[in-house]
Amino acid sequence: MKWVRNSKTAVIVLHEIYGVNQFIKKCGEELHKEGLDIYCPDLLEGKQFSYAESEEAYQYFKNIIGFQDASKKTMDLIIEIKKKYDTIILLGYSIGATIAWLCNQTKVCNGIICYYGSRIRDYVDVEPSCPNILFFAANESSFNTLELIETLQSQKNIRILKSFDAHHGFADPNNNAFNSDYAQQCWNTVVKFIQDIKEKSHEL
Repeated sequence: MKWVRNSKTAVIVLHEIYGVNQFIKKCGEELHKEGLDIYCPDLLEGKQFSYAESEEAYQYFKNIIGFQDASKKTMDLIIEIKKKYDTIILLGYSIGATIAWLCNQTKVCNGIICYYGSRIRDYVDVEPSCPNILFFAANESSFNTLELIETLQSQKNIRILKSFDAHHGFADPNNNAFNSDYAQQCWNTVVKFIQDIKEKSHEL
């Protein structure tokens, strides 16, 4: 799925384990209104899951797709569209955030935004090759957020924001974990980050 209007900046939006659902489409539409070209690759190859099917969705991604294949698909897309744009930015949620993080390895992105990428903890040796913003919720059931932040924050090109009140999924209005205040704060930061990256790219 994509929204293209011949912008010189592209944002690749990477979905959660549920697939390209209404929340991801809404993100793409809102960013497109900012004058950006948007790409939303379907990393589940046509599968979609409801929020109630989170365990089935996770097992499908883990056993059928996997981070390496999803990352390769995303990196291939980056290389495919790179000649069309001055600026390419990745925006990922959950598994999409970890995939975006892994795409630092392409060294061709201009900016990377990661929302609650819990599996980044398995790839802390990846070095950010461009400005990265990482949004975390302190309340994560599967890992210690503060320990991961402590491990990452010494690296260059990283800005980390965290909320002690939020839970995994806080940015999605359709998720029971939705935290409207923190979600809006993060979204404002995303829009400004993209604008700043665009301006820097145009100065080069």
